[in-house]
Amino acid sequence: MGRKWRIAFTSSSLSGIQAAVADGMGISLLPRRAVTADHFVLGAAQGLPAIDVFELAVCHRPTADPMVRALGVMLMDMLSNEWMPDENTAWNPISNPRP
Repeated sequence: MGRKWRIAFTSSSLSGIQAAVADGMGISLLPRRAVTADHFVLGAAQGLPAIDVFELAVCHRPTADPMVRALGVMLMDMLSNEWMPDENTAWNPISNPRP
């Protein structure tokens, strides 16, 4: 895109990222359901392309407690119900080799 950019803020918390975006610290790629009334959705009018492919990782230690591993599986199941890859899309979840 030819734009200069820098990482202004990082957080493992969705609410932290939402607050940083709402406070004008920068822009972020958020799922539509995470966009709040304090956000502005950017697109072609602002010179940004449509985003149709992105990666999301759900990670835990190999020695994680069974409850943590179960939560990881639940999250992957929830996400796979919202988005199912087609035959042209790579699907490579490490902790949950489905669909």
